[in-house]
Amino acid sequence: MTGGRSVRRKIATSTSEKTVILGRLVSIWLELFHDCCKNSGFHRRHAKLLFTDKKMPLRPTLRSRIGEAEGNTTQSRRSRRSASTGHAYRLEYDVLEPRSMLAVLSLGDVAFTGYQSTSTDKISLVLLKSVDAGTVMTITDNSWSGTALSTNEGNSVVTFNGTFAAGTQINFDFSRAAGSRWAVGAATTNISDSTSSSFALSATGDNLFVYNGSSAPTSGTSTSWVSAFATNAFQTSGATNTNQTYLPSIFSGTNSQLSLNLTVGASNQNGAYTGGNFTGTETQIRTAVHNSASWTAFTSAGGQSIPPSATFTVGGGGGGGNGAPTGLNLSSNSMPENAAPNATVGLLSTTDPNAGNTFTYSLVSGAGSTDNNRFNISSAQLRATTSFDFETQTIYSVRLRTTDQGGLWFERNFQIQVTDVADGAATNLRIVNYNLAASDGVRPGLNTILQAIGNEVVGGVSRRIDLLGLQEVESQA
Repeated sequence: MTGGRSVRRKIATSTSEKTVILGRLVSIWLELFHDCCKNSGFHRRHAKLLFTDKKMPLRPTLRSRIGEAEGNTTQSRRSRRSASTGHAYRLEYDVLEPRSMLAVLSLGDVAFTGYQSTSTDKISLVLLKSVDAGTVMTITDNSWSGTALSTNEGNSVVTFNGTFAAGTQINFDFSRAAGSRWAVGAATTNISDSTSSSFALSATGDNLFVYNGSSAPTSGTSTSWVSAFATNAFQTSGATNTNQTYLPSIFSGTNSQLSLNLTVGASNQNGAYTGGNFTGTETQIRTAVHNSASWTAFTSAGGQSIPPSATFTVGGGGGGGNGAPTGLNLSSNSMPENAAPNATVGLLSTTDPNAGNTFTYSLVSGAGSTDNNRFNISSAQLRATTSFDFETQTIYSVRLRTTDQGGLWFERNFQIQVTDVADGAATNLRIVNYNLAASDGVRPGLNTILQAIGNEVVGGVSRRIDLLGLQEVESQA
């Protein structure tokens, strides 16, 4: 038995020892039933014991142990046969398996992985705990005023009609048929929704909240809140609107909320997690995913995949063992043009839940790896393989991976900015005087002209140029 269950049993015997057999059987069975319910932490509901012999009463002490409690259940049937002193009996019972713990979502049980408001609205979430059939959650784009949710926007109420494992990504696509707008990949099996027509994402900024069930939370500390997302920074002052929101207080200081910190009012605000596959605990995955540095913003529909192609495995790194890295950092993401080959762009470092872990770094294929072939890694240094020219290309995109000594890893893409350096700029510009005589071919009486002279260094050669062509002298710089 996996938890408390309600039981209906039917016992029949054709012998004169019915009372003795039933008494012993019921006492033992109910003691086990009671202990399991008591220790499991699950709820039980509508437990009943029925006999074919209506004359045999159930003792009050045993009856009191079978009661009703809150909790939703699913139903199945089992049967057993046994024998005692040569007399056969049959025991049949309906088991109401508890699913109340799996059917309730709590703070941080889902995390956002993608958001698209341009063209077709799309959303993706990853489940960080397993959910059972009958679980209901609501995604709303209503804003939180600080005391209540607004009602001028819309909701999408999602019902899970089957069991979904932790690590599963579910996604919303408004182009799908009504009632089937949420799916796992493209499969809408065992998941349905009721989405209001006013549920629409704003391309100039919006927010999303997830809460358990279909009844909106009425306070900022309600335990119904699950997750929060905003394209802009969450408000700290002023009135809310359809583009901005305050953050309910229960989210403060947690990684159950994410803001992309995009510019308020900017057009085509979209983003997706591009940090790569991740194995770790619920907390580790949520920390990695709800990190704006692990997201890539885009302005054109389809600029990033929603849901992302990343896979999530919940459970790795728990119990005090090795946990996957949760972040990858680069000390500098810019370098000047004309730098020597293998010049260092920046130093790489890793954020990891385990103190003392060691890491190796590599360039990997995937989103944002367009210019990987222009770079190399030496130890923890990202280097430019060749010299860059600002006038040819100003931004390079690379995708990097950090891997710990246990083989767990984290990926992230970076954009490297090439800065401009003036080519062959004249220095030490000065005015000089030339005294000219009539023999120089100029009108007598003109005894002075102004001459600009500059110095430049090109290819290691210093060149002094008389800008009127009077002389030109080269020397090694």
